[in-house]
Amino acid sequence: MFHVPYRDIEPGYRLIRKKVLDKIIPNIKYLSYFTSELVVRAHYLGYKVIEVPVEHLKRKKGITNVFQLYKLPRIIFKEFTGLLKLRSEIK
Repeated sequence: MFHVPYRDIEPGYRLIRKKVLDKIIPNIKYLSYFTSELVVRAHYLGYKVIEVPVEHLKRKKGITNVFQLYKLPRIIFKEFTGLLKLRSEIK
C-alpha cells in the first residue's frame, strides 16, 4: 500500500534517534498502533530504516489476549480507514 521495502514494520523493538522522533511524532494521527505510521513517515522523509530479523519463539502454553474477538471488526475498520487517510496524505 505504501511501497516501502520492509518486510515487517510492526515489531516491538526500535532504536530511533530523538531528533527523528521529535520531527515525526507530532504528525502521527491516523493509526492507533503508531509504529507502522512512524516507519512509513520516516521512510518518506528520507530517514534510513534498517531491519534486523527477530526470532519469535513458539508459545509454550496459553493464548494471546491482546484483542478480544468481538472488538476486531471495529479495530480493523478504524485501522483500515487510518491507512487510507495516511496513504492519501503521503501521496
